[in-house]
Amino acid sequence: MEQPRATPLSDPAALLGDGRALLLGEVVDPEGWRWDVQLKGSGRTPFSRAGDGKAAVGPMLREYVMGEAMAALGIPTTRALAVVATGAPVLRETELPGAVLTRVAASHIRVGTFQFFAARGDQAQVRKLADYTIARHYPQVAGAESPYVALFDAVIGRQARLIAQWMGVGFIHGVMNTDNMSILGLTLDYGPFQFLDGFDPGHICNHSDSSGRYAFNRQPNVAYWNLFCLAQALLPLVGDEDTAVAALESYKSVFPREYLARMAAKLGITEPVADDLPLVQDLLDLLASGRVDYPVFWRRLSDHVAGGPADPVTGQLAPIHYTGLREWEPTLREMPSEVRQYLPGITPEGRRAHTLTDLLHHVHGVKGIERIRFATSHPRYFSERLIDACADLPKV
Repeated sequence: MEQPRATPLSDPAALLGDGRALLLGEVVDPEGWRWDVQLKGSGRTPFSRAGDGKAAVGPMLREYVMGEAMAALGIPTTRALAVVATGAPVLRETELPGAVLTRVAASHIRVGTFQFFAARGDQAQVRKLADYTIARHYPQVAGAESPYVALFDAVIGRQARLIAQWMGVGFIHGVMNTDNMSILGLTLDYGPFQFLDGFDPGHICNHSDSSGRYAFNRQPNVAYWNLFCLAQALLPLVGDEDTAVAALESYKSVFPREYLARMAAKLGITEPVADDLPLVQDLLDLLASGRVDYPVFWRRLSDHVAGGPADPVTGQLAPIHYTGLREWEPTLREMPSEVRQYLPGITPEGRRAHTLTDLLHHVHGVKGIERIRFATSHPRYFSERLIDACADLPKV
């Protein structure tokens, strides 16, 4: 795991964000759920610094659409109620039509909110904020022996789950600073986001991110850094540095577990174990080597397993089709004999004879077949490095 490094809030006088979000207040819906209502782009606020606090129609419409898309994918996110054109121009690289977005979420509290008070040495406000967060959002930890540690643990779990979901669908946030990390594990603030097309683990979607800090494969590491910042802010409440560090380090086991669960589900592995991680890594490495369209690959693979065309690889996937089986020879040799007996077309030299459909027909129900069924039929689907962040995480 990469060691934490400086960000703008390392300087107590510095601020993150563009200061154009304005919290109007809370509403309670008919079912009793409490929601924050916030405007984005309504003008300058005390935190706007040199910015004008305004927003353009295009980016606000994208945030509206993306909030709905992520919600439909089952990924926690803020939502938009409306985008309203202001009729006034917004000056960026060019003159653009202005707009205001109305955003709702169970909370807009961020890691940066805790940092804001901690950086100024205002421990009383940090405690007040933490108590409010527990009372409103994490009441289950209120009775814990160390409620602030339990709060931190809960946030780690939600954040690890969120990043794993992002990685699974190929989502790149683009600006993962602490001001854009929700304390509830919500996808917050759709700026220069992107979904991967041709698979490139190091893809950067933010043109201003010259160092690649927020590249796709670095998102798990950046989440760790953000959690480190939260640990710093909560340390006076936790009281013991070793306890805070131990809680933080749990991310290194929680994230890989969440990530494996997501990727295993995409491969049809019903009971994933740590030994399945190399399979995922090999798959991703091969996808990267061919710059295979990430969402299209999974869609076609799913269609094929569900009884679709015999060859799910068409168009841009064709160049890597049916190649690289030798890379899977060790896997095939180590397979249990009860599995290998159903693979008469796979020789020790790696010769392929059966289609994926044939293979699944023969071995349906054999324990462990999930780990080799795709490899033995279409080995070159497997591609991308198990994201740099997972590779960087210590073995557990």
